[in-house]
Amino acid sequence: MNEATRPTIRSTDRPVDRPVDRPVVTTRGLRGALRLSGEADLPVTVLVRHTSDLPSAVRLVVLENEQLADLVIDRSLLSAGLGTPTSDGEVAVRVEGRTVLLAFGPLTVVLALAEVAEALLATFEAAPTGTEADEVIRLTAGAKAPTEA
Repeated sequence: MNEATRPTIRSTDRPVDRPVDRPVVTTRGLRGALRLSGEADLPVTVLVRHTSDLPSAVRLVVLENEQLADLVIDRSLLSAGLGTPTSDGEVAVRVEGRTVLLAFGPLTVVLALAEVAEALLATFEAAPTGTEADEVIRLTAGAKAPTEA
């Protein structure tokens, strides 16, 4: 395999060989909690998913015995929120101690700060800052948007 088709990409914590023209998908399973106003926290698993062909989006799939929520957050909003409380009006990100609170209206996902930072780093390894411009060019050129983040 030549160097053009054999970059090392971090996906689910292990290097993977892939052709250059294929998107890199990172998925991390994190333990966390789902918080609803007035309710006790529900322990959940949150799959943090990202694909390099849609670099501006991070998908959070919240699971208990079944899928409870499928949430999408802007990667730059998530990144900024790890440093200072941030909101776009619909979604808010803030750090409290060693946890990250991701508020989507009345629903809040609570995750460990270190794990979120590690998952976010993997997204930047797969699709560095600036690749969002490639996404805009592709979408405005009429290419079909990917269905999975």
